[in-house]
Amino acid sequence: METQTEDDRADLRAFVRDRLQAIGAHELIPHADKLLGSRRTRRSPGQKPTIAIIARPGENEIGDMHIRYEQASEPLVSRLHEAGAIPLIVPETGRLETIAQTFGPDTIFDGVVVPGTDWSDLSPEWYGEDNTGVSLNTDRELDQFDMAVILWNTLIQPMPFLSMCLGFQAWNVAMGGSLYQDLVKQRGSEKPTLNHSRWECGPHAEHPVSIDGNSQLYHALGREKRVQTNTLHHQGIREVAPGLISVAESFPDCVPEAIGFNQRWTKPLGLRTQFALGTQFHPELEVTDHASALALNKIIPYFVQKAAQAARKRR
Repeated sequence: METQTEDDRADLRAFVRDRLQAIGAHELIPHADKLLGSRRTRRSPGQKPTIAIIARPGENEIGDMHIRYEQASEPLVSRLHEAGAIPLIVPETGRLETIAQTFGPDTIFDGVVVPGTDWSDLSPEWYGEDNTGVSLNTDRELDQFDMAVILWNTLIQPMPFLSMCLGFQAWNVAMGGSLYQDLVKQRGSEKPTLNHSRWECGPHAEHPVSIDGNSQLYHALGREKRVQTNTLHHQGIREVAPGLISVAESFPDCVPEAIGFNQRWTKPLGLRTQFALGTQFHPELEVTDHASALALNKIIPYFVQKAAQAARKRR
């Protein structure tokens, strides 16, 4: 484990302050300054790991009432249960200070998942662009809450972290990266690009992905270097954020499909990172290729195992 010097802590604190300010999460800065680098309370031996799922919003009409509610996908909840975890939904409240309370040193959670949606794009304002008309159904409050949760649980009070789809993109943008608002319309004008959207390619759209053999994803997959994944997105990473690195790419068009921390960035800061992985694809959903399905089904159990190990090591 790296030892932080005062200069390291100052550099990390400055980066965290900058990113929290960039997403408008000013109320979290005093909490971050106080808790940055502190350890979480130790968990009871033998207790199943409790995993936070950041809720996705839903809407319904009941009579004259328009009701918004918080939800998590059944496949994700089931995968976590099957892996031996206790999944609990954390609602997006719009009050960012609740993040410091929910995920503080005495939190009940051992890991956090920031999932995707099948209907919402990240607002391009977060990476300094106007909406060209192809970023659809954006939800500024959801984006802000997701990104604040991500910064808190990867940098300020790190715990095992998994994100996918919209959560994957939010991690990259929260750290200072950017997106293509539409891969085909923007990236496709620069270089050959597959259509990654199930709306265009059909509900069972898939493509091959090449895995970095030095990455956490490679080990989570059981040391597989090529898998067939679902492809349900029309946006994707343009610039990988400082501090992150692409650890998987679609084949043959080389769009980033997974990201993790860049150890050359974290080590000089003495940052006590936990397991942290983001995937553009959905590891909780099935694919048609049998060998790939077996490998992809290992990701969530691997994450749960890391959450259980981290909980045992608290002191």
